[in-house]
Amino acid sequence: FLDGRETCRRIKADDVLKNVPVLIFSYSEKPEDQKTFNQLGIEYFTKPSHVEQIHKIAVHMVSLCCR
Repeated sequence: FLDGRETCRRIKADDVLKNVPVLIFSYSEKPEDQKTFNQLGIEYFTKPSHVEQIHKIAVHMVSLCCR
């Protein structure tokens, strides 16, 4: 069983997948979780509760893919 942190570590360690933008939606607001994902270069957001927040995240992810 892999948790989100280990899954992301493996993605970023894979030569084929390491440049794929990854976005984590989590209920966790633990600073250590945020730090881990930030160190891996992964976008980390707590699960949004408003449509406006989802839109903001979607626009951000599209901008990452279109670099």
